[in-house]
Amino acid sequence: MMKKWLIAAMLTCSLTGFTFPAQAAEQTPAYPLQIDGKTVNTDHAAPYRTAQGTVMVPLRLTAEALGYQVIWQQSTKDIQVEAPIQHIILYPNSTQMKVKGTLKVIDLSGDYVLDEKLTRKNGVLYAPATLFEPLFNDVTIGKQFVDISPSRSYITDTSSTLDTGTE
Repeated sequence: MMKKWLIAAMLTCSLTGFTFPAQAAEQTPAYPLQIDGKTVNTDHAAPYRTAQGTVMVPLRLTAEALGYQVIWQQSTKDIQVEAPIQHIILYPNSTQMKVKGTLKVIDLSGDYVLDEKLTRKNGVLYAPATLFEPLFNDVTIGKQFVDISPSRSYITDTSSTLDTGTE
């Protein structure tokens, strides 16, 4: 009787030992997503690292957390990320990306190649975290996190404070 109880206890422990770590790994994202230093709830759409080392983030969740709008263009079969002064055009299953926009007389447009293709995983569209850099965001990929923050760089007119050496 004692032997059966001991075998049952060992079997339960071994099964429990294999079950709980697997569940914990699924519930804890490998890369918490931070927007401007604040962790974003990613529930079923956590960032992940590809076999090639690219960190992928959920496109819509990340873009909307930055204040952008994501639009699916049914007629052209592309995805547009609308930001205040420019927008990005993305193509499913492609590494191609177009940026369009201007800042007064500065042309911000250009063609880029993404580190990885857009990927659909469990119904969520993922894009490389670096996709947000052309929209003037700082992308920091740490060992255990990814942070995307609006750039705090700005241009100032220093002409009135320059010392020309003449009096």
